[in-house]
Amino acid sequence: MDPGDRHVLRRARRRLALGTFACLVAAAIAIVALVAAARGVGGNGVPLLVAGVCLAWAWWLRRMSGRMRAVARDLAAGETVTVSGVAGVRGRRGVGLFAPTHHVLLLAGQRFALDEAQASALREGMAVEARIAPESGVLLSVGPLSPAAPAAGSGKASVDPAAAERHALTPREATLLQLIASGLPDKAIARELGLEPATVRTYNSQLYEKLGARRRTEAVARARALGLLTDSD
Repeated sequence: MDPGDRHVLRRARRRLALGTFACLVAAAIAIVALVAAARGVGGNGVPLLVAGVCLAWAWWLRRMSGRMRAVARDLAAGETVTVSGVAGVRGRRGVGLFAPTHHVLLLAGQRFALDEAQASALREGMAVEARIAPESGVLLSVGPLSPAAPAAGSGKASVDPAAAERHALTPREATLLQLIASGLPDKAIARELGLEPATVRTYNSQLYEKLGARRRTEAVARARALGLLTDSD
């Protein structure tokens, strides 16, 4: 995960922390208002109205803390997932500071919030490639997909055994490359191979060094250029 990705995640974490704080404040005000209503302070009407509004707001913000923890896990793991396909772009009306009006990217059956710059660079039906934080689902970057690059998920990636032998890839590295090219994050690869995530990251580094790459997307692109990877429907 590069510094730009971490900046996006830290910004998302700050926004979610503010939403979590607002949720707690709204819940506290609702409790105070309910107590006031029970004691007959100021009559029942106003305290109950305040309690209802605050409870509704707290309910609206209830997922903020869980999403904030997911962002923190993404920052700690440093993993990203690449998804590509045909983009759908929609406008979505929001509510207030914590859910403002924004655009939404529909991609590979998932929804991602877009900022104005991202939305202006996309159009309906465009082939795009997006990088995503796997735990939180935060969209890190999105852009047009190169016509020469096959969309992730359009078929199952496989490694050519003869090419793997020519480039001195071990069977483990060939399997790892296939799983990376199929879009699996390190944790899923660890489960697939029965390894610890830290061990997978070590294997990743060794594989990247052989391919002359620094990150996942670059490694997959290099592998395709070297004839290591093929895609089948």
